[in-house]
Amino acid sequence: MTHILKFCGAVLLALATAPTFAADPFETALAEIQRGTRTQLSAEDRAHVLAPWLAHALLKRKARPTQAERLAYLKEYPEGPLAHAVAEGLLREFAASAQHANVVALHHYARQKSDRCHVLASEIALEHRPKDALVADALALWDTDSSLPASCDPVITFADAEGAITADHVRARIARAFSTGQAQLGVHLAGRLTKAEQLAYTH
Repeated sequence: MTHILKFCGAVLLALATAPTFAADPFETALAEIQRGTRTQLSAEDRAHVLAPWLAHALLKRKARPTQAERLAYLKEYPEGPLAHAVAEGLLREFAASAQHANVVALHHYARQKSDRCHVLASEIALEHRPKDALVADALALWDTDSSLPASCDPVITFADAEGAITADHVRARIARAFSTGQAQLGVHLAGRLTKAEQLAYTH
């Protein structure tokens, strides 16, 4: 019995003198944000290397973060995967409401072709750059072996109005489309050619 009591006493002493480990500040802050008990970041939170994730968690707690709130997030945390996701959503909203200057301001976040077309369409609307540069970028987007997203329609309309897409451009794109198995696209593009040439691709 004495040995058991000594053993228990030693265990209790070890527990009493064992070092305690503080909870990680990031995990604590994130848990409180998710519970809704923390509604803003402290100075310590902002200094944490994972501060962008905490700020993003605060945004996600809102049913519909305003554009101003999301722009504020981008101003403070302009880089990283979370910033790109926030910026892409904003860019598309601005494009949908023809806020061309705001679309152009987010141009460096445009990674997908649809977003690049949004940016170029806004640059065209604003005459943001010399026309020959805009035409060159429009041709670069047009020259693909796949179908273009709807956001590229204004860009192609602009290129057509400038006479930039020639019959040679069309034939080259048709050849690329057929070579990659995009026969439907090739036949569609053939509609830009003369009736005689169209027959070569549709029969």
